[in-house]
Amino acid sequence: MTAKKLIKIIFVIVIITIVAGYTYYQSHDMIVGPQLTIHSPTNGSSTTEAFVLISGTAKNISSISVDDRPILINTSGEFTNAVILHPGYNTITIKAEGKFGRTVEKTLELIALRDSVPKEEAEILLEEEPQESTEDGAEQIINEEEKENL
Repeated sequence: MTAKKLIKIIFVIVIITIVAGYTYYQSHDMIVGPQLTIHSPTNGSSTTEAFVLISGTAKNISSISVDDRPILINTSGEFTNAVILHPGYNTITIKAEGKFGRTVEKTLELIALRDSVPKEEAEILLEEEPQESTEDGAEQIINEEEKENL
């Protein structure tokens, strides 16, 4: 093998490597899909406030919603949204959809400790979560009193 032929082969390999690397770099968002990170509040936490501020970061998305209500994000992908809590056990769903139709969903379970829910009962709600499916497949918490009334 001559030196010229070896240089040509090395040159072609370098060009193919550069093109493949650039293609991967440009398509990384499509390959990875949407990413959703919740910074606060912590899942399973309790609060005495009537509302909670949900904050986090979303990447590679085209839309985001909290409990099926669209919210806005800044240019860095950060979001903050206030949600009113009912006394007792609350579930909040954050859903992000990517530019190519992929979705990611996070669920926060929070306890609002206000007049009607003592702290001991709230801890029991977090530990025991009997779940039954509804017609649309969503999970629902049913406590013993509700089961007796059915």
